[in-house]
Amino acid sequence: MTDVTPVVVPNIVTQLAAAGARHALTTVAGSLVTAGLMSSDQTAQFVSVLSGVAVALAAIAWSMIQKEIAHQTLLAGIAAPPPQ
Repeated sequence: MTDVTPVVVPNIVTQLAAAGARHALTTVAGSLVTAGLMSSDQTAQFVSVLSGVAVALAAIAWSMIQKEIAHQTLLAGIAAPPPQ
């Protein structure tokens, strides 16, 4: 029988990824303000909205990865010879 071990992401990795994403979005917002494409009072909304979009896309990607892992585990279990 195939043992399925859940993938656990340490909290520090999650915090670092979130901080990096927020920094990148803030940098993009600053560039848009500098270029005159956005006013400075819109930066907080810009970062908030795109942070939400980024989290949603990350959740969808994570779900797809988990489903693929489960699918591959199922296929491996089906193809395995029966226990003796």
